[in-house]
Amino acid sequence: MKAVVTLLLILTCHISVGQKDSYVDSLEQILTEKISDTLRAKIYIDLAEYIMDEKVWMEYNTKALDLANMRLKSGKRRYRKFYLSIKAHAIGNRGYYYDDHGDKMKSLDNYFKSLELYGLAGDEEGKASVYGNIGIVFTDQGDFVEALDYFQKALVIKNKYAPDQVAKNYINIGSAYQGMKDTVKAMNYYEKALSAALKVDNTLDIATANNNIGSMYFGQKDYQKSILLLKKAIEFYRKGGDEPGVAWSMANLGSSYFNLGEMDSAYYYKLKAKEISDLYGYPELTQSIAEKLAEMYLYNDDWENAFKSYQESIHMRDSLQNLDVQKAALIQKMDFDHNIEKATLKMEREADRKRAEQQFYFIFTGMLMALTFAGIIYSRLRVTKRQKRTIEQQKAEVELQKLVIEDKNNEIVDSINYAKRLQEAILPSHSVIISHFDDAFILFLPKDIIAGDFYWMYTSEDERIYIAAADCTGHGVPGAMVSVVCANALDRATKEFELPHTGEILDKVSELVVEQFEKSGEEVKDGMDIALCSLDP
Repeated sequence: MKAVVTLLLILTCHISVGQKDSYVDSLEQILTEKISDTLRAKIYIDLAEYIMDEKVWMEYNTKALDLANMRLKSGKRRYRKFYLSIKAHAIGNRGYYYDDHGDKMKSLDNYFKSLELYGLAGDEEGKASVYGNIGIVFTDQGDFVEALDYFQKALVIKNKYAPDQVAKNYINIGSAYQGMKDTVKAMNYYEKALSAALKVDNTLDIATANNNIGSMYFGQKDYQKSILLLKKAIEFYRKGGDEPGVAWSMANLGSSYFNLGEMDSAYYYKLKAKEISDLYGYPELTQSIAEKLAEMYLYNDDWENAFKSYQESIHMRDSLQNLDVQKAALIQKMDFDHNIEKATLKMEREADRKRAEQQFYFIFTGMLMALTFAGIIYSRLRVTKRQKRTIEQQKAEVELQKLVIEDKNNEIVDSINYAKRLQEAILPSHSVIISHFDDAFILFLPKDIIAGDFYWMYTSEDERIYIAAADCTGHGVPGAMVSVVCANALDRATKEFELPHTGEILDKVSELVVEQFEKSGEEVKDGMDIALCSLDP
């Protein structure tokens, strides 16, 4: 099983939208097998990311949270940071859920809890994600200065740990500047975002960048450019399976057509956007669409529908205005937390001062006692000197032994490092694998400096590609020695004996390995688990 999973990791890099369903099915199938809690927790989180059905992804998210809580309560230190990170991710997802459903207070409460847990886990990339989500909440509240602060914190972390994932951060910063009416900086960051997203082919970030640049052109009354970019945004949102994103871009596209006087197209895109918004229940989007529809109905003297849309817009606006009350409560809570922090700091300083005073009294008392017993100490001075000489002699012997041990250890480590270079020589290079599989990566994490795991590739004269992942018995030096024997057997079976079929190759490898170990005259039970693929391009 281990070798098969390793092989899948080597051959798989990105999951396209069309493969999401099969990928989800594969993950759910793995859950039915006997697997470790760490893998189960990771799969729960991945399913929560890939599944679009709200009830289903929340169910998996809750399972991930429950499993993390159970393992953290056990008190075991092993994998503690991993489960802290899983818990932070699940709580952050819960914050995203509340944000989508208009409950900004619960959303922020979960985001700040998530942020604290990521800090305990030492997960900087996780913190960056939460910083971005908090900034979005403040953006929705119209507090663009506060939002910009969180977006910039997220960008600093992403630039350090994941510079290929900065497109979302540029988009968020651009939206803050757009809210602050700084259109030059907003456009600059949106264009940076589009460039960064195109470099890594991130479908949803490309869609959002196009949508936001299109909205900038709309603000400049360049409706033709706006329409062109918004259609691109819809195309990429659909490609990425983001229906709410499609709705936002359609709503904006309808407004552009309305301003050009093309009413049929305006109605079409606005009503399609409303249909999606009603399905997913997004209050901000519903309010915006209702307001624009009322405007269009009035323009066409459709008083009845104009009144209905106007009523819906007022209802949603009143609902959203309640968020201002939540914002005020949030600010009070943050002020309260800040005051608690200051009070705690003051108490800690006071405690430090008292400890310093106690130390002074102890030192003073000790000095008095030292003077009182000075005579006794003097009488013991000669004995102490003899003991000191003995201790120094013993110390010198220990230091000598330490130097000998360190020298031997360095020799052993140097030998193992050299063995590592020899073992690496049997592994195919990254460039060779990429030359055949341009959408691949290698995950190779040996437990020790050298290991019994290895991967192998060979291209025959008829251009058939053989690729394998193997797990040899043993770890460290013994495992590495077995891996060299097994890799050599693979080379001989394919190059020397020129066997074409995987079954024949593995039979020959087994024969060669047994033959090699039988030379010792002792019973050897070493070998390997291996997954071998034969690919005909």
